[in-house]
Amino acid sequence: MIVCLYCFFVAIISALVSLVVERNSNAWTLYPDIRLIAIFYSGIIGMALRSCMTTWCLKKADPLFVSMFKPLGIVFAVVIGAFCFRDVFYFGSLVGSAIIVVGFYSVIWGKAKERKEEEKSLRSNNKNMPLLQDKVDDPEVNL
Repeated sequence: MIVCLYCFFVAIISALVSLVVERNSNAWTLYPDIRLIAIFYSGIIGMALRSCMTTWCLKKADPLFVSMFKPLGIVFAVVIGAFCFRDVFYFGSLVGSAIIVVGFYSVIWGKAKERKEEEKSLRSNNKNMPLLQDKVDDPEVNL
């Protein structure tokens, strides 16, 4: 529901801004060609599907992981542009992509290491300390 409302309000705001910026009524005419397909693609894939995937990822993992995939989209766009659309592939794009990928995997490595240490500390605490449910003697406390 949140994604639906988000897309709805983005469409309203975009329409209002577009009406203010482009006053020529001929620019608003839609023809059944590749431009119309591009509009539908950007609306369906670019907005709705991406928002649904982001929401799903937030439910499955940390917000950190979701935010880390955003720069990988830039790398993916550079690679697809170079191979599919014959865009010029600059050395700066290669260096930037390498830095993004190394940073992404460094964060994932650090997060995995942090998770292992948390599990280790929980295991060591469980050996020394009994569970809370075993020590509750008060009948008024409902767990």
